[in-house]
Amino acid sequence: MGDLFIRQKQIKGVGCNFSNHKKFTRNYIKPEWGAIVFNTDGSSLGNPGLVGAAGIIRDSSGHVHLAYQFALGTRTSVLAELTAVWRGMELALTHGLAPLVVEVDATTVISLLQSRASGKWEVQHMIMQIVCLQRLLVADVQHIFREANGAADHLAKEAASLQLTRVLHHDDIMGVLRGILCLDRQGVPTFAEGDDGFKFWPSSFFEEILWLALT
Repeated sequence: MGDLFIRQKQIKGVGCNFSNHKKFTRNYIKPEWGAIVFNTDGSSLGNPGLVGAAGIIRDSSGHVHLAYQFALGTRTSVLAELTAVWRGMELALTHGLAPLVVEVDATTVISLLQSRASGKWEVQHMIMQIVCLQRLLVADVQHIFREANGAADHLAKEAASLQLTRVLHHDDIMGVLRGILCLDRQGVPTFAEGDDGFKFWPSSFFEEILWLALT
C-alpha cells in the first residue's frame, strides 16, 4: 500500500526564565504556499467516556475550506483520535482537497499508522481505511505539538462535551474558533511551561486573549 510518510512538524519555540520556572511559547506554522493542511484532534471525557472527533482544513493563507465535528458517544480516546483523521480524509476526498498535509498531535496515532497493526479489530479497520485514503489524497501525515493545534483542539472538546456532529464552512466560523484562527494567521504563540513538557494556560486565560484579539 505504499509508504506512509510521517515526519516531525517543525515548531518554533521561545524560552525565558520567570519566577524560577521556564516559560515557553509555541505557535502554529503556516504551510508552504499552495499547500492544503488539515489539523485533527480527538477529545475524551474519560477513557472510555463521551468522545468527539474534529478537524479543520485550510490553505496556506489560512483560509478555511471546512471544519468538522463528530459526536462518537462512549468510546476510547484512541478511537476518537483515529476517527478525527479518518473522517477528515473522507471529507477532503469528497471536496477534492488534495494533495494534503495531515497534522496530528497524538503520538499514539503516529505509532499506529507507522506499524499499521493493532490487537483490536475496530482500530485495525480504521488504520487500514486511513492508509487507503492517504494514498488517494497523496497525504503526508506529520506530528504537530498540541500547543500549536489549538483550532482542532477547541473543535474536538466542543464536539465531546456537547456531542455535536456538523460540518462548518468559512462563513460559519465565529467566536473563540475565529479568534484562534486569527492568531494562527498572525503567528501569535500559545504559552506553555514546564521542564518536562508543555501545556496550555488555563482555558479562561487563553480565551480572554482571543476575545481581546477580536475587539
